[in-house]
Amino acid sequence: MNPRKDAQERASGRDRQIQTKLEAYRVPSPKDLLKQIRAYLLWQRDEADHPGNQVESDLKSKPSGGRVLINLGPTVDRGPEPHHFHLSSGARLSFGITVARDGSKGRLISYRFDYRQDKAPRLPFIRFELRESSHHEPLREPMAHFHPGIENLRLPTELVDPFDVLDLLFFVIDPHLK
Repeated sequence: MNPRKDAQERASGRDRQIQTKLEAYRVPSPKDLLKQIRAYLLWQRDEADHPGNQVESDLKSKPSGGRVLINLGPTVDRGPEPHHFHLSSGARLSFGITVARDGSKGRLISYRFDYRQDKAPRLPFIRFELRESSHHEPLREPMAHFHPGIENLRLPTELVDPFDVLDLLFFVIDPHLK
């Protein structure tokens, strides 16, 4: 019995399961996904009282080699900037979602949602990530993971739909941390 080796094997198995689920999982086409995300963020801005966000200009898509990166705000958060989505709580959100075209649908490749709440020093940020492929150390850096406010701490998660992440951030996490 070798607990470390067993833990690493379980983590590798979890990454393989996520990869298998990801290969079968489909999202709307990149164009439709962008439209749905834009509508979601416009609703958040206009109806849920997160005013002042320039969703129309800040939400972008960039095609590259059969893939499309849909992003809002900086890839790496180095402090507040105008291109973040600013929540009425004072928190800011940036994200990137990579989708490949797959016929009339899209195939989710990866995502990174970074939520920062400077007014909550015990939990200064929350990040949900889905990496494109398994890491060489899946125990320490699982393919799908969650950062609970500590940069080098990655807790494994299941495959989570990007809209489920947005729902958690806007309707559960942000109200709780206000």
